[in-house]
Amino acid sequence: MSLTTGPVVLQAESKGTSLPPIGSRGVVQSVFRRALNLDFPLENGERTLCVVLAPGLPMASWGCRVKELPTPFEKFISIGAPCSFDGQILTVEGCLRVDFSSARVWDGGSLPPGGPVREDVRLGLWRFVRRKKLPGFLRLFAPYHSSVRNDVILGCAGEAAAAMVRARCARDTAGEAEAARHLIGLGPGLTPAGDDFLGGYLAGRFAQSPGGSGDHDVLSFASLLLPYAGATGIVAQAFLRKALVGNFSEYIADLARAAVIGGISDGELQELAEKVIGFGATSGADALAGFLTSCFSTVDFPFE
Repeated sequence: MSLTTGPVVLQAESKGTSLPPIGSRGVVQSVFRRALNLDFPLENGERTLCVVLAPGLPMASWGCRVKELPTPFEKFISIGAPCSFDGQILTVEGCLRVDFSSARVWDGGSLPPGGPVREDVRLGLWRFVRRKKLPGFLRLFAPYHSSVRNDVILGCAGEAAAAMVRARCARDTAGEAEAARHLIGLGPGLTPAGDDFLGGYLAGRFAQSPGGSGDHDVLSFASLLLPYAGATGIVAQAFLRKALVGNFSEYIADLARAAVIGGISDGELQELAEKVIGFGATSGADALAGFLTSCFSTVDFPFE
């Protein structure tokens, strides 16, 4: 990082494979202490999001992660500030330049061909979520789930999740999608809990399929949800649209791969789960709840 009277200069450590087109111009969409979202209009009338992440946050294919961030973004960047990308430098006018010249390409968001989640892994995750008080939609897996039935959003999520599991086990793709679409935009915030839950569920569906991120059957299911993706905000759409084509942020992708491949200790599994739920206020917990839901059948689903 270079401290001068001009823009702050940061070096990108990693860059994704779905960056804005060269020559793109846009505006700052949202600013947080350790993350920055940039909104770029495209020639076809659509928009693409680019995220700049602080060290330690999970990579996403539509952005970059910087090597260091001594000063929180919100201290020197404002919403609505003009920004641009020339292929090597990401600029927020007057305040930030991110240099991509030495960044490694991160392409870990796709999942390889897989199969059912290993039983030891599923039971390990089940023990993990039941032995501690966790936030968000993970409360669906609490031993006393009925005590949170007065939470309207949580109740809607539970009904949708149960219907998704029933339809998936019955090989009813249309029914699964019809239940899943009610999760899109469910809840407050830039990334509503319903979208995060659905992203985790999709990670589980792709990871457990014979074709991985290219699996025809899961892509057919996901395609039925694509027309509804615009029902949520632009930040949530960035995650959701990628998830619908089998591409996920770093931590949930790592967990999904490990759950299918196995070969990790219970401690390593819990470490992965902790990294997932540590993302955002409840976003990671909601995604983990969705992933867990993809691992159950109608026989053992805990909140039918």
